[in-house]
Amino acid sequence: TNVELKGFSRGEQFISSLKRSGFVIIPSYYEACPMILLESMCLGKIPVMFNLPFANEFTENGKYAILANNVSEMAEKLKVAYLKSDLKNFSNRIRSFARKKYDIKNMVSKYLVLYRKISRN
Repeated sequence: TNVELKGFSRGEQFISSLKRSGFVIIPSYYEACPMILLESMCLGKIPVMFNLPFANEFTENGKYAILANNVSEMAEKLKVAYLKSDLKNFSNRIRSFARKKYDIKNMVSKYLVLYRKISRN
């Protein structure tokens, strides 16, 4: 039940901290492509975010995250989630989803299709 506010980190320090966490709180109100979200999901960490369009887009409408409408709701949902016994299962589903959807080969392939389509027009 420890909460650590780590601040900015990078490289091995960042990955090490992320691996030790169970949840990743992303308090942003807007992100174009939140790398922390993708990185944490690929490690099976449970993202906790505000219920906003970018969060819904990256988590299939909250299927692979905990989404809240305000800070109080976020705190309550995090507390409830922490006490659930199936967190390992949820974590594994998040990891599997992220590794399939956001795999680098898959992403590059989609970008190439898009670039080819654009270049024809």
